[in-house]
Amino acid sequence: MIQDMGLALSGAGTILLALIFFYFPWQSFVVDQTRQRLFEYRDRWFDFSQKLISESDKANAAKIREELNYMIRLLHEFTVPVLAYLVILHGILGTDSEDGTVELDQLVNGFQSSETKDEAQKIMMNAIMQITLCMWRRSLLALLIVPAFIAFYVLVSATVGSAKSLGMRIEKLVATLAVQGNRQLVPKS
Repeated sequence: MIQDMGLALSGAGTILLALIFFYFPWQSFVVDQTRQRLFEYRDRWFDFSQKLISESDKANAAKIREELNYMIRLLHEFTVPVLAYLVILHGILGTDSEDGTVELDQLVNGFQSSETKDEAQKIMMNAIMQITLCMWRRSLLALLIVPAFIAFYVLVSATVGSAKSLGMRIEKLVATLAVQGNRQLVPKS
């Protein structure tokens, strides 16, 4: 009984140390890395928007830059639980405009040239994707799934054959899928 209590306390202490020495620094690293990527997107947008001539396009470009700055400033607040809460709130209250579009879509579609719309869309989608990846990489669920996936891979490779043969099977599967995808994209002449 006392030995079990000692083992339980030892396990709890190990988990606490893992949180202190890995999880919290990992979160800081992920946020800093994502902020750097968002800075790069913002700077790329700034460079692109310097070529704009129309005053309305310049005003929209400044608003997109402000949106990117807002994303950078509040990145540490974006987490999976916050996202879940916002989705529920959005479902209850609804924040779409009268015509059913989101304000960001209105902003991106407000540009006169299609090249500027495409670039703004690309920048904003890349920024949102980086924020999504940041939220995923910071979550405890992701940190638990990765070791489980590694354990699954090791177990499968031990039962199916060597890790090398499993790797070769995975490579063949990926190559086959890529060829099938390419055939769909490029029809035979």
